[in-house]
Amino acid sequence: KTFGQCKKWLDMHLKDVQRIDALSTSKAAEISATKPNSAAISNIMCADLHILFSCIYKIDNTTHFFTICKTNKSTESTGDDKTLLLFTVDHQKPSALCDSMAVFKDHNINLTRPSLQRPWHYVFFVEFRGHKDDEVVKNSLKKLEKLCLNVKVLGSY
Repeated sequence: KTFGQCKKWLDMHLKDVQRIDALSTSKAAEISATKPNSAAISNIMCADLHILFSCIYKIDNTTHFFTICKTNKSTESTGDDKTLLLFTVDHQKPSALCDSMAVFKDHNINLTRPSLQRPWHYVFFVEFRGHKDDEVVKNSLKKLEKLCLNVKVLGSY
């Protein structure tokens, strides 16, 4: 995925350089730090290394990175929050997704971006305006739980 997002730049500036896949961009940076004459495409947070080039990705790149932990570290609602939610629907039931998504419409909650996890089995990562402790969000989640196979609130921020 990283090479695809940076392909145009790499083809233009480093056409003949060998490209080796890594498990993640942070792993690539870790490997690069120990191997002479190597480089990695990674987040600026890995900048213990010397930065050769920046902004080599496609402008319309929309990759988001999250840190998810087991503890339920709740934050207070600020009034300008987003919540990341994971849910799946019964794929044998016609309109299951529509019914689930209607919950957000019915409660006037604006979705910010869904995502596809693996082919033919859709898991929706939904980010929306509101905090998990807001009354309208709590009511929406209760309704959503009745329509979905599973619902997991990943956190509000």
